[in-house]
Amino acid sequence: MCLDAMEAVKQGSAVVACRNEDMIVIASLKRSPSKLSSFQEKIFEVDNKIGVAVSGLTADGTTMIDFIRGEIKKHTFLYDTTIEGGRLVSLVARKTQVNTQRSSHRPYGVGVVIGAVGKIGVNLFYVCPSGNVYEHIAIAIGLCLL
Repeated sequence: MCLDAMEAVKQGSAVVACRNEDMIVIASLKRSPSKLSSFQEKIFEVDNKIGVAVSGLTADGTTMIDFIRGEIKKHTFLYDTTIEGGRLVSLVARKTQVNTQRSSHRPYGVGVVIGAVGKIGVNLFYVCPSGNVYEHIAIAIGLCLL
């Protein structure tokens, strides 16, 4: 079941991201599935120091973005500080991993690239549908058909 979710990420729009000591650059392929529809947003600014890109199923990507924004608001309200990238990534990974264990839920078919600039430095993370987290200097996910 999780292999189908990984395949959805592979068939999604291409997302490329890289970082250095000062900043993160995230780019996405802007394409529409047909001539009669418009393109779907793949890159989101969820906080002034956190950017997120998704590849895979659009509905699952929207769900993950809403979850991330909610967690950022919760953390800001409770602690009156911005959330660190590592903490946010662990929350996203926990949410995606739980769905792989339960037979009543299907895994999220979306790969999430999170770029965060914080007190501990500049970080670029990839959360795959299985809930595994990888930290990268540069990453490319999705499929690029020109």
